[in-house]
Amino acid sequence: MVTAEELLRAFPHLKESAARLAGQLMAGNMPPDEDLPKETQIWINRCYGRPSWPEIALDAINHIVGGYGTEAIETESWVGNYCGHIRACYVNMGDTYDATIVYDNATHEWQLTSWGDYVEELEQKGVKFK
Repeated sequence: MVTAEELLRAFPHLKESAARLAGQLMAGNMPPDEDLPKETQIWINRCYGRPSWPEIALDAINHIVGGYGTEAIETESWVGNYCGHIRACYVNMGDTYDATIVYDNATHEWQLTSWGDYVEELEQKGVKFK
């Protein structure tokens, strides 16, 4: 689990309240929509069906940390019926090895890492990426 303290160290520009909200989202404690970033609220309202909790959390975290959107990491192997070949999603921070937040669809865990390090670690375990 990623803590607010870890987020504050990785993203020094964050306010403590923003780091707490991001930590709460990753812990699975979904606040009321009105407590989410405005951009996330607008996106939720535009969707035909309500996005899943990890999708909402990742979008909100993207806006909280000042990311450039969310991206998918695909593998050759099947992960699940909902996510298909998408092993993980992450907040694009502009560089492969910048600190970011990754949500692993296979393990349902959040990680504070770079997406480059995340992929390299799984490649060492034999996971093949597209």
